[in-house]
Amino acid sequence: MPDPNAPPRRPTLTGGRIRLAPFAARHLTPDYVRWLNDAAVSRHLEVCSCGHTLASVTDYVRKTLADPNEHFFAMEDPDTGRHIGIIKLECFQAVHERGEISLFIGDTSRHGRGIGTETIVLVAEYAFGALGLTKLVSGCYSVNLASGRAFEKAGFHREAVLRNHYRCEDRWVDGWVYARFAPGRAPEAQAGNRVEEGACPPSP
Repeated sequence: MPDPNAPPRRPTLTGGRIRLAPFAARHLTPDYVRWLNDAAVSRHLEVCSCGHTLASVTDYVRKTLADPNEHFFAMEDPDTGRHIGIIKLECFQAVHERGEISLFIGDTSRHGRGIGTETIVLVAEYAFGALGLTKLVSGCYSVNLASGRAFEKAGFHREAVLRNHYRCEDRWVDGWVYARFAPGRAPEAQAGNRVEEGACPPSP
């Protein structure tokens, strides 16, 4: 008999170069722990790059999977099934119809191939379609230009700049907030500052 308290099952989302599988025990590997402890991977993430263990990561994953508002996916190579990163969609659904995306590609050999953009697009389509969300947001360090480009290519626009918002490698950097609205749900322009859906305003 199914456990009535178990979190809902998540679908597998498949693109041309990436497959997003619901995070499972098989994804809890030494590689995942190593990514989190690797400063080259985590320097622009809101996690410290030291001290992570398989036990601590397992505890985090267990809590995340138990939360019905968290949609946690492992990025997999669709040909080999190799785990190369993660993406999480946290939903504030009941009232605000909003979701927040966070992700990283741990396998650095896959950087610069457009996988991040495709992953974001897949999750956005899932959020606006299956989940019925109105708006998606995400943030990144201003020095993380690759992340900003990935969101812009996925149809997000830079909605806000948070000055000196993050401490990164002994200096303060801005935070960039990106947003995308569901088709037909973008707000009307105010004071002439209209941003067309899917369009990216010029970066300052």
